[in-house]
Amino acid sequence: CAFTTARRRWRSPVRSAFRRRRSRGWRKTPSTPSNNNTTKPNTNNTSKTVKKSDNSNLSSIQIAEGVISPEFSKRVKEYIVNVPYEVTKLSIAATPEHSKGTVTINGNDELKVGENLIEIIVTAEDSSTDKYTIKAIRAKQELSLQTLSIYYINENGEKVELKLEPQFSFDVYSYSVNDILAHTIQSLSVEAKANAENAKVEIVGNDELKSGTNEITIKVSVTDEAGLEEQKTYTIKVQKEEEPVVVELTTIQKIQNFFGGFGSGITKWISSNF
Repeated sequence: CAFTTARRRWRSPVRSAFRRRRSRGWRKTPSTPSNNNTTKPNTNNTSKTVKKSDNSNLSSIQIAEGVISPEFSKRVKEYIVNVPYEVTKLSIAATPEHSKGTVTINGNDELKVGENLIEIIVTAEDSSTDKYTIKAIRAKQELSLQTLSIYYINENGEKVELKLEPQFSFDVYSYSVNDILAHTIQSLSVEAKANAENAKVEIVGNDELKSGTNEITIKVSVTDEAGLEEQKTYTIKVQKEEEPVVVELTTIQKIQNFFGGFGSGITKWISSNF
């Protein structure tokens, strides 16, 4: 039918135009992004600051010349140590708990007799500080002899020194002389010097020596400001030989000796004159 044919051939003008554009390769043009949406580079280059340590503790305190009291703890800041008179400086090993901590020790030179305050300053990485203290108590010098010798003067006026056994030392208090003294020696001279200027030295038993064993005593003493006296005593033992025994002659022996000498004199006189 003519109507049916005309109907099949009719096409919508809009749809036809769309098909023609597709056939010519039409594509949707991409849109240019707006400048308002452009990503800006990060201009903040500041790095994160690392916090420095504020640890100003010690992990240990060790002293070669003594033991501190109380036992070490990083939370305990005050200690005491007693040292002998001979110690004038402490060998202190103080270790910081943090690897970047530093230690400074003050007041450890030329310790005086009595109390000495030593400070250990610990500086943390952030420059904060903490302080430990050690009260070092140095003992006073123990009273003793500084020198000791013994001798006598012989018949020629010469000084003869006797050897002490053992050899003198301030902390040895008993001595002896191995040589046996002749019976003619009546006294000995002892020279003893104390280590304290105001000390008193007394020597007893070196005069009027008897045969056999004689003990000589050297007493050293000093009185402190409080009136308390300190004493030390040294002894020296010496041996003296026995005196020779003189036998008293009887009356008859004396007469015999007299006439024996008298007769001998006459014989000599006759021989020289006849």
